[in-house]
Amino acid sequence: MLLATRRWVVNQQRLGLMVDADEFTAIMAYQQSQVMVRLQEDEATNEKESVAKMPDKYEQPSQWRVFAEMTETHLSQLKGSRCVPLNYVIRKQAVPIQGMTYQTDAEQAVTILPLVGEQYNQDNSMVYGILKQLCLEGPGRNYILNFDQARNEHGAWLAMQDHFEGDSYRNRAKLEVYATLDAIHYDGEKKSFTFEKFVEKHNESYLEPSCQNEWTYPL
Repeated sequence: MLLATRRWVVNQQRLGLMVDADEFTAIMAYQQSQVMVRLQEDEATNEKESVAKMPDKYEQPSQWRVFAEMTETHLSQLKGSRCVPLNYVIRKQAVPIQGMTYQTDAEQAVTILPLVGEQYNQDNSMVYGILKQLCLEGPGRNYILNFDQARNEHGAWLAMQDHFEGDSYRNRAKLEVYATLDAIHYDGEKKSFTFEKFVEKHNESYLEPSCQNEWTYPL
């Protein structure tokens, strides 16, 4: 129970939350002890698993949506200096919304962990190194290099989001979707263009976020 109490205090401090002894009940102590056991089991399992695979490099503007999802997934599998998944560094909401409820401790930590301090700077620099490898040879190069001196991945990621998820990019993506739908036709099974490939191209077009409000029929 003493170890559980210590874990709760350390976790509150790490997340920038108030440490109020009156909040720490016997039930909470038991819950914390169960969390400690589960984390030890998870660590033992993770040691046996392979290292998370790096996403493919970001080489084309049209790849942004997939690249962003793969990058967040990759970072969610890596732990930072505070044993929190590193995707907290690239979250959109710098200041957490008050009164939110969370399903897991990890979700809470990723959402509310302060984006300040020495440990955050270490994690930010680590994530910057990962993203620089992935973006240096593609359309994200300028956004990465603008933050190179400070190694500020949070700033670089938000800059890329603002551009590749902005109105001008969405309009270009929408035009590309319409061009794709106009160009593809299925005229029978061919080795270079099967029916499965035809359906895949349609699904990709319909799932493009910039076009979600364009379709007038259920997908």
